[in-house]
Amino acid sequence: MQPSSPYPWSALNDSEPSIWDRPALVGQDHLRRPLARCAGQSFLVSAARAEEAAEAAWLLACSWSGHEHQSQPADVVRYRQPDIDTLRDDVVGGARLMPLAGVRKAIVVELMEMPRADHLNTLLKLTEEPPAYLGLFIAAAARTVLPRTLRSRLFPLRLQPLPEDRLCEWLEQSRAIAPADARRAARQAEGWAQQALALSASVSQMRWPSLREDLRRGGVSGLAAAGPLVDGMGELVEDLDREFAEAELDDRGFYRRARWHLALARRHLTRNANRRVVMDNLLSRLGSDLAKVDGGQDLPVRWPEW
Repeated sequence: MQPSSPYPWSALNDSEPSIWDRPALVGQDHLRRPLARCAGQSFLVSAARAEEAAEAAWLLACSWSGHEHQSQPADVVRYRQPDIDTLRDDVVGGARLMPLAGVRKAIVVELMEMPRADHLNTLLKLTEEPPAYLGLFIAAAARTVLPRTLRSRLFPLRLQPLPEDRLCEWLEQSRAIAPADARRAARQAEGWAQQALALSASVSQMRWPSLREDLRRGGVSGLAAAGPLVDGMGELVEDLDREFAEAELDDRGFYRRARWHLALARRHLTRNANRRVVMDNLLSRLGSDLAKVDGGQDLPVRWPEW
């Protein structure tokens, strides 16, 4: 029986030749040898991003147990931040059961938060004398989530972020993502393939319509201080610049003025100006021009100054 967990089970496509082609393990070839040489071992799978560590732990557990081409192997179970009752009854109790479909079985325990003392004591007992057929995979966002007494009993499998160029190339070749979108997603993902895929899938091709409605409803107040907008300032400027440049009709001079505002924003960004101040100035100018256009006013044909 599958464990009752809020975390969805991942599905491995039977047509894929290897788990190493999956996004969570792209560029993680340094884990192949230690995984293949360890039998009856407890592992600590860690990464800077908790989602990457969790998905990689699942894939590595499937490979270690010999079920890397099955969608839901019976000998691999997964628990996300289990409570103490689940840990004692399901995890420890399940560890005593022999494999059903092979010679090995794996248990994945995802500890995204600092575990309590009773959790640690239970995991310590499980790692003292594990059965030869059992592989325990503990996924954590950082090694420091676990105390040294437990870390010393776990074989470390540390995921490494990919270089931006390598990740961008993978997005273009294996996922057929446009070069500009691939470069943007690779830059924002900071080397993590799963995050890059999520970012590339959520890239909006038209940023201005939604931003325009936000400015009309609430003005600049609160919008300029939004963390996501400030963090993605460079990408926002690129997207808006592309949209305004492709506009077929200029609405009372708005698109021309908007391109000038974007040029000023880009200039300040290259000079390492405060990103929040630049964002506030950009949205204030766009909002002001938008209000004038909505009021039927033509915008002056002159270079705006900030």
